[in-house]
Amino acid sequence: MIDFDRYEQTAAWLEYCDGMSRFEAETEAARRQGLKRHEVKNANRIGDTTASGHQRQADARQPKNNMPTVQPAPQKEN
Repeated sequence: MIDFDRYEQTAAWLEYCDGMSRFEAETEAARRQGLKRHEVKNANRIGDTTASGHQRQADARQPKNNMPTVQPAPQKEN
């Protein structure tokens, strides 16, 4: 089971406090969960929430399949 929150926090800590590169920090954070970096990155990329407790819920205020739109141009006054 992948704990994405713990993975991200650990990687951030290692990068900032221990001076590791992002790649090194992510690799070490994954290793601490018994995984390889590419396993965590692939699961996160495809949104594999079945493999973890990390749930991504749609914002209840937004309708399903809502896409951001461009702000309409202001109307010219006659």
